[in-house]
Amino acid sequence: VQHKTPKDVPTPGTAAESSEPAAVAHVELTDGWYKIPAMLDLPLLALVRNGTIAVGTKLFALGAEFVTTPQASPPLEAPAATCLKLAMNGTRRARWDATLGFHCSRRLFTCNKLCGLSPNGGRVPMIDVVVQRKYPVLWMERDLETGRFTFRSTRAEERVKRLYDIKHEAIAEGAMEQAMMEVNNDDDDDDD
Repeated sequence: VQHKTPKDVPTPGTAAESSEPAAVAHVELTDGWYKIPAMLDLPLLALVRNGTIAVGTKLFALGAEFVTTPQASPPLEAPAATCLKLAMNGTRRARWDATLGFHCSRRLFTCNKLCGLSPNGGRVPMIDVVVQRKYPVLWMERDLETGRFTFRSTRAEERVKRLYDIKHEAIAEGAMEQAMMEVNNDDDDDDD
């Protein structure tokens, strides 16, 4: 990591932070052969300011955004506006003896704890989770008259649904019979 303009970088809490929150620090990254400018977000800027990220620090980045001009160009002839946009949740310090360049294994990057994520540190490219408990589905019903809530298991919900269907089917059949009786009475009256 090489700092390009450390004097021009705004400090957290200044007006520049609110007007341009995503791209505040400009650094230069290299794989030992090629170099590319990069923009850091606010949490990474804080690490640059406190010295955690300094010139010569090796970084492991996953999910970095490539910011470029609308025209495509070869990598070695890229315009000056082309850069990588690094986010805190997608960037880690690499070991001092890590080789530079592309790595196939993403397991190096797995986040072990949720508390290691920054809320304003951009996208989380990978996280390892373990499901410890699986809860059954619960159904919630609100009684419109009393405003009370009733919670049921799936089996209880199916039983209540069957009772509801039977009740409404009986109501529908009664309405149908009544309509048929009215139609028959109207036909009898017309015959007279």
